[in-house]
Amino acid sequence: MIILENTITDAIAEKLKKHHELYPEIPVKAEYWESIASQSLNVNDWVPNKHNPNEDFRTKVEGIKKPSLKAGVIVENILSFSSHRMSKFSELSEMTNFLDTRDYDSYLFLSRNENKSFKYHYSVGYMNSKKWKYSELSWEPIIGVKGKTKGKQQGWKGEGLNGKIKVKIQFKMSNQLWVDVDTSLITIVKEIFI
Repeated sequence: MIILENTITDAIAEKLKKHHELYPEIPVKAEYWESIASQSLNVNDWVPNKHNPNEDFRTKVEGIKKPSLKAGVIVENILSFSSHRMSKFSELSEMTNFLDTRDYDSYLFLSRNENKSFKYHYSVGYMNSKKWKYSELSWEPIIGVKGKTKGKQQGWKGEGLNGKIKVKIQFKMSNQLWVDVDTSLITIVKEIFI
């Protein structure tokens, strides 16, 4: 069982507020989220832009000892985030095998909620990284519908868990993986309003 103590989530909230004091127009994404999380979780060996495909850093928190940190956006109960670029693979089976063999144990999310009442509404949450296997999703090609791409394959899309997980692999973006996950699969531990 994962326990993110109040001292950790309060530290995250404080660091988010400080970020917005310095950069009021820039939301916290990517390496900024990793830096805030590493400081809040007392991780001493985090290296920016390390890009280890198996973990962003190690913690002592049970259940998120080897997390993959993701900054995303929540719209209507769907959290969207980007993940691995897989341009070195040409076949879907190679891509799904790569994704299924990552050994991080969890996702640790900082999500921005599209809420007009506050400039920034963040949610801190986590999810076990093994809720689905990419190789077991229902996959089909993405076919272009207009212009130069009309009728040509542009990537892959997959779906699973009764529609609660939807993914896309975009060829034009270095085979970038995009993930949409229903927030019912995520444990939200802190809401932060700025």
